[in-house]
Amino acid sequence: MNLREQLSGALYSNFAEKFAYCIADNPECFPEIYDLTFDKDPKMAWRAMWVCEKVSYMFPEWFMDKRSELMQRTMQSLNHGSKRSMLHILLHLPIEEPISVEFLNFCLDRMLSPQEPIAIQAQCMKMAYRLCKKEPELLPELKCILENAEPEYYSKGMKSVIRNILKQFKKL
Repeated sequence: MNLREQLSGALYSNFAEKFAYCIADNPECFPEIYDLTFDKDPKMAWRAMWVCEKVSYMFPEWFMDKRSELMQRTMQSLNHGSKRSMLHILLHLPIEEPISVEFLNFCLDRMLSPQEPIAIQAQCMKMAYRLCKKEPELLPELKCILENAEPEYYSKGMKSVIRNILKQFKKL
């Protein structure tokens, strides 16, 4: 299977999902698809990471040893699509202890940043909440930030994420 050639083709409905099922059926191809996430061509790297995101839903254990690397890559990535996919992968993995303070700060800085796309803001907010739950003394600070977010500056989607996380605080 020539993964590079297949990833270079036209996008179609369910592209990443179908590709991920092919990787699931041929697990020996996973190292190759993951290596393509480092490709010099940003489009190739993004598409490979998108497929990896879908693979991670089926086989999160394939990414456990890549967790720290994915956090570093997320913080350094300039490609919003790749960053979004890496955050999705990380959101579905168990939180490592001790938590990465650097990654938590990254999430806190990006979760309400108008420079970031809404999807990345939302994922950073969810990740910040998950990280803070591992360090409960940080939860009041996160709650205060969310309660003081000015709703008129955010999309309906972001307002919903803020509202849902604040509801989670009531369950703690």
